[in-house]
Amino acid sequence: MLRSAIRRDNGLGNFTPPTKIIEAVCRRVLGLQIEADSISQVPAMAPRKDPLTPNERLLATILREHGPVLERAKLREFCRARGLDDQAFEQLVRPSLVLHENEQGLVASSDTELGTAPTRDEENGDPLAARSHALLSEGKVLLAWKLQPSIIESGALRVPEPINTFVQGDYSLRTLGSREIGLLHIRQRACWDVRRLVLALGGEAGDTLALVINPRDRTAAGLIGADDVAKQVASGLPQASHFDTVASAELDITRNIA
Repeated sequence: MLRSAIRRDNGLGNFTPPTKIIEAVCRRVLGLQIEADSISQVPAMAPRKDPLTPNERLLATILREHGPVLERAKLREFCRARGLDDQAFEQLVRPSLVLHENEQGLVASSDTELGTAPTRDEENGDPLAARSHALLSEGKVLLAWKLQPSIIESGALRVPEPINTFVQGDYSLRTLGSREIGLLHIRQRACWDVRRLVLALGGEAGDTLALVINPRDRTAAGLIGADDVAKQVASGLPQASHFDTVASAELDITRNIA
């Protein structure tokens, strides 16, 4: 949860420290204590100032009163009723340290677990298969995978049909911040090597890897984030048509993609 909050705050750009690094840092921060898998403030050393802004407190209150899980549109309605206009709402929830969102458009407070519906490939037991994909404008292709230990170790992924026919070849792999990583290879349904990208962005099992592949200039740009990262990427790029996309027209590209 702390790692997810760091990612949404975007203080480190596309990179998010692995859990072990965050734990090591927290052990050295005065006023924090670690018990098992939990990190908390030492009560006697807790800051007196409320870290939340008034609007963040409003979000937390609404989720506490009507949640803990709400549809995004419903949360917007409750915020309107409390005097928060749509522009302020969008700025508040993209990204937010007090809530998170899944691919189905459900929003919850950051301490509430949000599940996602399994894809067909996940139901068939293929851990290397893409969980979502879309054809974007200008021939670009969006693919997203749930990172598994085997993917991180091997750097190999599976590309679904029929998208695999559009993207075969070799690509210059980079982060969405244009940091050069190396080469990405796609042959038939096999895609490799994303291992260096995953390591460069601090990815670990359970994260979602999104790749935007451009067959025209032979480049592939990657981003690692939470479950909704593919939706964030897709909604920030004009879309020509969809195969099995998780994109939502309601969202623009977020700060952690800039």
